[in-house]
Amino acid sequence: MAHEQTWSIGERVRDEGGHVATVRYIGNVASAKDQSALYIGVEWDDPTRGKHDGSAIRSEDGVKIQHFTCTEGAGSFLKPKKIIRGETFGNVMRRRYVTMNEEMVSKDNKLDMEQAHVKTWNGRALPIELYGELKIRKQQQLGDLDRVTCRDENVSFAGPDCAETLPLCTLLDLQGNLLSDWGELASIGTQLNKLEQLRINGNRMHMPSLNMESFTAQSFPNLKILVLNTCGITSWSQVCILEKALPVIEQLSIAYTDVSDIESVLMAQCGGDARLVNQNLEAELALHESGDKSKLSEMILNDSTAYPPVTGFSQLKHLDLSHCGLTSWRQVLRFCRVPNLEQLHLTDNAIPDIWPMPPISNLPPPPPSGGLQAEEASSQMHPFEKLFYFSLSGTNIDSWADIDALNTYGVHSGEKKENGPSDLEKRDGVGWEEKEALEREAKLMDSSHCKQGVRVMRFSGNTPLISGMGASEVRQMCIARMPFLSMLNGSNVRVKERLEAEKSYVRRVMREIARDEKTAGPASPDTASPEIIQNHPRFVEL
Repeated sequence: MAHEQTWSIGERVRDEGGHVATVRYIGNVASAKDQSALYIGVEWDDPTRGKHDGSAIRSEDGVKIQHFTCTEGAGSFLKPKKIIRGETFGNVMRRRYVTMNEEMVSKDNKLDMEQAHVKTWNGRALPIELYGELKIRKQQQLGDLDRVTCRDENVSFAGPDCAETLPLCTLLDLQGNLLSDWGELASIGTQLNKLEQLRINGNRMHMPSLNMESFTAQSFPNLKILVLNTCGITSWSQVCILEKALPVIEQLSIAYTDVSDIESVLMAQCGGDARLVNQNLEAELALHESGDKSKLSEMILNDSTAYPPVTGFSQLKHLDLSHCGLTSWRQVLRFCRVPNLEQLHLTDNAIPDIWPMPPISNLPPPPPSGGLQAEEASSQMHPFEKLFYFSLSGTNIDSWADIDALNTYGVHSGEKKENGPSDLEKRDGVGWEEKEALEREAKLMDSSHCKQGVRVMRFSGNTPLISGMGASEVRQMCIARMPFLSMLNGSNVRVKERLEAEKSYVRRVMREIARDEKTAGPASPDTASPEIIQNHPRFVEL
C-alpha cells in the first residue's frame, strides 16, 4: 500500500514495468484534452524512455509550454494511476518477511508442483521437497535480525514503526530503493538508533530537502559506515551538512557525485576573500612552471587563510571520492587535516599530477580546530599523518615523478610492516640476495628521512602514464619506485617480487644511462646525468 501523502517534487516513483523516475512537475498539461486533469511530469532514469524535454504544445494556439526541464527524450507526463509510489519502511519489511504464523510454502515438505518441480529421465514430474522451513523462518524474524538487505524495492518513507519493525538492526542496505527525502532518511536513522552501517547508493536524493533542521546529530548517533554513491550530491556544502549529523562516521563513500566546488565552499565558510584566491593562483602558476611542486604543497599547507582545509570528520578513516569532479591536487590537499584519514579513493578524477609533501620542518603544526580537543590536535602534528592508501586508477597522471611523490605521504612510526624483515628472516631458504634486500629494507625503515610512503595503492585502468604498458610492467615499476609499497591492486608485494622488480628497474636505468649522450664513460651512477638521477630518485640507493 502506498504511503498516503500528497505528491511532492523530487519524489521517486516506478511505472508498472519497474522503470524508475523522479517527479519534476505536478499539475495540468497544456496538450491535455481535459485541462483540469492532474498529471505527473517525470524524468526517467533511462533518458531514452520518455518522449520530450518536459514541454508540451498547447492545443489552442500551438505554443510550446515548458512545464519542467530535463534531457530531451527523458520526460513524460503520466496519470497518477499509472505510477507506483513508494511505501513506508515498515510495510516493505513486513511484505518481504513472513511471520511464524503465515501459511507454509511447502505443505508436507513439498513445494507446489505448478511452481517448482523436476523432471526425471523418462519425463515424469517430481515435486521438490523442502525441509526445515520453520527453522529458516525462525532465523528471519524481523525482531531478531541485526543485518538487513532490501535492494531495488519501494522504500520511500520512514513511517512511525521502524524501531518496532527492526529493533536490533545494525546494518541496513537500501540500495536502489525510492528514497528521495533526507528528512525521511533521518527519521529512519533516528528510529533505528543502533544502526552502524547504512548503504543507500542508487537512491537519487532530492537535495533541497537536506538541511540542518531535519538532519541532525541525533539522526545517526552510532553510524560508522555510510555509502552515498550516485545519490545526487552536487556540492561540498551538502557534505558539510551531513558531517554535522555523523558524529562517529569512520567510512564515507560519495562516489559518482559532484564536489568540484569544494574550494569555494571552504573559502565561503571561513569568510575568505575571493581576491586572495586569485592572487595565490598566480603564485601557484609560477611555482608550477618552475617544476618544484613541493613548494606548491608547502604554500597551500602553510596558508590556511587562502587555502582553508576541510575540518570536522574527527573519526573518519576511509573516504571515497571516486568520480567526484576533482581536477587538481590542490583540492586533495584540503583533506590534509582530517586527523584519522587512512584511505583516500580518487579513482576516475581528472587529476593531472601529484604534488610531493614538503619536509616536515617546513610545515607548522595544526592548531586545535575542527571539533578536536587540544590534546588530540597536538598528537596530529603532520598533514596526512595516518594516510597509507591511495586509489588513483583512471586519473590523468602522466609522469612517474607523480608516483615518486607518493613516497612523501603518510608519516610512519618506523614499525616494520607485515611480511617485513623480522618475519621473513626466520624463513628457511632465504638466499643472500633476498637477505641483502631485507637488510636494505630494514635500513629504510629505521632511517629518519624515509619514514613516509604509501603502503597500499590501486593504480590501473585508463591512465595516460600506463597507457600501452602491460599490467606486469606497471606493477614492477610501481614496486621498484615505492620502497614501502606492501600491496598493489589488491595483491601483496612479496620480498622476492620486490627484489626482482628493483633489479629490473636498475637494469632499465643503466640502459637509459648508456643511451644518454651526456654520459661520460661506462654506465654507472657516477656517470649518470643529473636529469637521469632526478627522474629516478631510487636508482642511487638501489
